[in-house]
Amino acid sequence: MTKQDLNNQHQNLKADIANLKGFISCELEVHGKDARLNWGHIGDLNQIKEKMLETLAALMGTEPDAIRDEINTTLQETRN
Repeated sequence: MTKQDLNNQHQNLKADIANLKGFISCELEVHGKDARLNWGHIGDLNQIKEKMLETLAALMGTEPDAIRDEINTTLQETRN
């Protein structure tokens, strides 16, 4: 694989991830609206939040536990 192939693949994957973020945003808008909200919806979102935290940690080159408290504090501050 050439350096150009590597760069192309990297850019393509970044674009794919950016598009997936858009799809996720759209699905978050409608999640729980079509049905009576229940604890299953909360479980869905907790699982997604945890997977996103794991993804963020991977991008940062660290473990989820190393950033969990700081991220949760920041998230809570944005709610207030």
